[in-house]
Amino acid sequence: MRYIHDIIIGGVDGTLSSFSFLAMLKSAAFPKQYILLILVLKLLSDGVSLSLSNYSGRASDNEVREALEAQKETDDQIEEPYTNLNPYAAGVSTLVGFIVFGSIPILIYHYVLHDLASIWVTALLIVAILFCMGVLKSIVIHKNAMRGLKGGFEFGVVGMVGLIASITIGLTIKQITGRVYH
Repeated sequence: MRYIHDIIIGGVDGTLSSFSFLAMLKSAAFPKQYILLILVLKLLSDGVSLSLSNYSGRASDNEVREALEAQKETDDQIEEPYTNLNPYAAGVSTLVGFIVFGSIPILIYHYVLHDLASIWVTALLIVAILFCMGVLKSIVIHKNAMRGLKGGFEFGVVGMVGLIASITIGLTIKQITGRVYH
């Protein structure tokens, strides 16, 4: 449970960024033979980038915690908002969440998605997956089913906004370039 934050960040970002990029490529009528390769390369490079960013953030959190501990010796009123987390484990947790959940849209594309109409079906599946992630996160953290539904709804709304924006951008690119759907 200590690294749930990192797995959730990696998972949500991996799912949304993979599907958002897929939606833009497909909506913009990008050549089909390159989409899968580009998605896999993007998943790997984004996952490494995000995990390194999370590592840096967690290492900075530890530095702040150490500074607060030093200051706390002189002032007992300071609350300690940071816990000591291993930045390496945080980075790996983020990478695992990103790769595992980010692979879902790619697998759906490779095995299911064949035309623009099915991108909306895939979008609904992705929103459902995000909803489930939000529910599980809230239940694990709060051990409360009602909080779980709220967490699922929040993740689902965030996913819908991101997906609609990506598809709209892709359709705009298609309109500007005059590409034909493949």
